[in-house]
Amino acid sequence: KVPPCCLCAGRDHLQHSCPARFCLNCCLPGHYFRECLERAYWNKHCNRCDMKGHYADACPEIWRQYHLTTKPGPIKTASSHLERSVSVYCYNCSRKGHLGYECSEKRMQGSMFPTSPFVYYYDDECDIKRRAKRLKRKVADLQEAGLLPEQSEAPW
Repeated sequence: KVPPCCLCAGRDHLQHSCPARFCLNCCLPGHYFRECLERAYWNKHCNRCDMKGHYADACPEIWRQYHLTTKPGPIKTASSHLERSVSVYCYNCSRKGHLGYECSEKRMQGSMFPTSPFVYYYDDECDIKRRAKRLKRKVADLQEAGLLPEQSEAPW
């Protein structure tokens, strides 16, 4: 019996030749890490949250900023950071007194970088449009290099 592909469960190929493969560096489909045009994730530094492991366009803070927004329209912002609880624990080392993103111990998963759980900056409409333009340019560059399959527009 031929084993299924671990990415798409197809039986006519294995992971290394899967048409649904994706890059572990930029998380986009159509190519692998070694073919990626983007710098390796361990060399990335985010100008948005000041953490390592990603650029500002892939910052977890982007989706985290919508935590209070429940209706269409502008992003609803928090009034201020909440006071820190007296009994905080670290998800990385399990010690009391600090949070995981502040931990100086070796990471449980060496390839994972910590991210801050707080929102430092809320996007306005211009920021959202600028990021969308940059992402479209990035997709076009990857398609031009043959590292991202051409996507056909889905009919509405």
